[in-house]
Amino acid sequence: MASLGAVGVRFARNLAVFALVLVSLACVCEASDLVIVRADRKIDLQTHLVRNSATLKVENAGTSPASSVVLALLVPPPGRLAFATAVLLQGKVKSRTFQELPLTPITPSYAVENGVYFEAQLPTPLEPGKTAQVEVYFVVINALTPHPAEITQADPQLVIFEDSHYLTSPYPVRSQSTIIRLPSHQIESFTAKEPSRKTDSEIKLGPYEGVEKGEVSPLLVHYENNRPFPLFERAEREYEISHWGNVYVTEDYHLVHSGAKHKGMFSRLDYQHRPMAIGVSSLRGLMAVLPERANTVYYRDEIGNISSSHLRYPHRKAELEIEPRYPLLGGWSVTFRVGYSVPLSDLVSISTDGTRVLNATFGSPFADVPIKHLTVKVVLPEGSYGISADVPFHVGKSTETKYSYLDTVGRPVVVLDKTDVVPEQGIMHFQVRYKFSAIALFTEPLLLVLAFFLLFLLFIAYTHSDLTISKTAPSYLAKLHHEEFLDLIQRLSRLVADRAAQIESLDAGLVKLGRSGDVAGAKAARRAVEGELKESAREIAAVVEKIEALPKAPAGPVRTVQVLVVKEKERAERAVAKHTVAVEAYERKTPAKEIDAKIAPMQQRLGALKAEIKELVMALEE
Repeated sequence: MASLGAVGVRFARNLAVFALVLVSLACVCEASDLVIVRADRKIDLQTHLVRNSATLKVENAGTSPASSVVLALLVPPPGRLAFATAVLLQGKVKSRTFQELPLTPITPSYAVENGVYFEAQLPTPLEPGKTAQVEVYFVVINALTPHPAEITQADPQLVIFEDSHYLTSPYPVRSQSTIIRLPSHQIESFTAKEPSRKTDSEIKLGPYEGVEKGEVSPLLVHYENNRPFPLFERAEREYEISHWGNVYVTEDYHLVHSGAKHKGMFSRLDYQHRPMAIGVSSLRGLMAVLPERANTVYYRDEIGNISSSHLRYPHRKAELEIEPRYPLLGGWSVTFRVGYSVPLSDLVSISTDGTRVLNATFGSPFADVPIKHLTVKVVLPEGSYGISADVPFHVGKSTETKYSYLDTVGRPVVVLDKTDVVPEQGIMHFQVRYKFSAIALFTEPLLLVLAFFLLFLLFIAYTHSDLTISKTAPSYLAKLHHEEFLDLIQRLSRLVADRAAQIESLDAGLVKLGRSGDVAGAKAARRAVEGELKESAREIAAVVEKIEALPKAPAGPVRTVQVLVVKEKERAERAVAKHTVAVEAYERKTPAKEIDAKIAPMQQRLGALKAEIKELVMALEE
């Protein structure tokens, strides 16, 4: 507990400084002589955000009207004030009205480091002797200190909250009480100041009577808070407006568990089997509330789509429950993206003067997750003008240009930046106003039609144009002659192949003759083949004549063609002669052995010619 004592000493020192600030502030405001008759304060510590609300009954005990009330807050690091508001309560309970009081940040001469000052302007001056009821509400992030700062998977998460038993005020407080709400009844210790008591998960302080202005009493609460501490280190939301029917929303997040850091090993087996005892402060998932008609919803990280998500559509909303790929323990982080589409009419309206207005929520749709730095981008259609943005709180504003498909000058983008965004601000709406001509809506379709039209024109022009430099150029003529030479060679090869088939039919006729003995049929078949060979010989002669007539025909292939024609003619003549000798010998009833002996030399020469012709044809085709 030595470290816990050090925290208390540091806190007491901060409160002492704060007391000096409040005393100085009280001296400045002494002319108004305001007194807080009663203060009822509630501090909500159920999550990792500190929500502090107080109902103040303020009385003007002076002699002159008071037009404003000064509020002073000291927010020592690492805590940061993220949201503050004040309202004036008017009327009785049943007919009570609420009027928000504008808070103006001020920097008085007595300001100290880490001091935050606001002046709340009353709608009407508070007359002497009169009272007003003011309700103050503020949210502080990073105000809970994990103690111990590191825990194992099996340890509970303990945190420290520092404050004062008394309401920090520059004015005297006649009576005050405080209720501190905790997430559980597990309270390690707290600084007691009578009257104070603990009841289950609440600590009740007071009532304390006659507290002077600037009076402080250190309060330290050390308790168990096993709620996860999710924090978006960075978040970027983009609304892309399409006047063709949808608004596309893309949200990028870097999520961190900002609670007590995890130390030691992590056992997924223990985590799954004992979820109520192991990793109780881990972040298992988040719930996002999307617009009612959100569609095409997706959830992905750096790896890809994540299937451990559920989308439901309860009454008048859509709920997206997401689970990271792994549970987040203290100090762990993950980056992911959520995207969806919303009908244009749900977010964009048109005013009477033709101005279009985007009305959307500023913060993220995830409940109770503060954002350290948020960027909201609104991508407007190309051709938008008269652009303005209205946000209910201070933000950084800038513009940029985004280029997409078929864009010419780019799409204007409104960029809004803010640090320390809490859910109370996230549910607030902002507006982006712009004007857009209906004619500009058809710019991209017309460009697309024009592009296709030009493409077809180019295709037609290409098919009807001759892109050669000159038909009389030597290179062009040489190319034509070469192509013609190749065509003639292919035709010659086909004729030679046809003649080879005709010659083989003569051999088949001899085999048939030996089986049937039809001499007349064999002679008739030979005469038919001779006629076909003569016809193909004339065609070959015509082809050879064309080859020899080609200008600058290659000499080597031409000589090969000439040799081929001679050998092909010889083969045809010898094949006919062989057939004639065999038929006549068969007709004279010459023995088969003698017939084979007569035609054997002819057959040998025909085989050699066939091989030579094949080599010549292959040489020409190559």
